[in-house]
Amino acid sequence: HCVRCHNAKKAEGKLDLTALGADLAAGKGVDAWQAVADRMSAGEMPPEGAKQPDPAAVRAVTGWVERELAKAGKT
Repeated sequence: HCVRCHNAKKAEGKLDLTALGADLAAGKGVDAWQAVADRMSAGEMPPEGAKQPDPAAVRAVTGWVERELAKAGKT
């Protein structure tokens, strides 16, 4: 759902999720991942009118980000 708009070509909101990587412990993209989790948890992303992921998928993504942030000491 997310990379349809947040990729290298479109980078809506100046966010390219494909460039962030998943190693939050390395410190790369920590602030961006936190913003992703916050906006998804608040129901702001995906935006109204866009295809919405299953609520379980939202919980899975936000849970992963929160666990990785905790591992990186960024809770």
